[in-house]
Amino acid sequence: MSAVPFTLAPCTEQLAGGSEMHVVETSVVGVASLDEQALRLQFRTIEKFQRYRSGRLEQGTVESDVRELLIPLPGLRAVRVAGLWWRPRLEIAAADLRALEGFPRAATGEVSLRIRRRDRTDARELASDVEYALASRLLSPPELR
Repeated sequence: MSAVPFTLAPCTEQLAGGSEMHVVETSVVGVASLDEQALRLQFRTIEKFQRYRSGRLEQGTVESDVRELLIPLPGLRAVRVAGLWWRPRLEIAAADLRALEGFPRAATGEVSLRIRRRDRTDARELASDVEYALASRLLSPPELR
């Protein structure tokens, strides 16, 4: 089974009020893989912040602990690779909104994970393995699902 490193595009948020201003850039890095019953997303968020207070600049970076999201096969609708040459990505669509609950920027039940060009083959293999597992599950007798 393939493990595919991924990132989410950085997201910047600015908050201003009075004599203060906060700028926070949040990015996500992780690895996607498939086990027997679920798609596994292990990830951490990295927040780079700048805070302006009373004319002083504070900067820093905060990394979260590694988190893990297991998406059971019945919770998946599709996994595919898109943008094969330019900006390749692994696109995950859930069959149930709760399947991606807790994963950054997945409120719509879909998420697009950026992958490196050199990881395209592994990403295609992972997507193929997921699609095969979904098809096998549908074709198996109900008592084995």
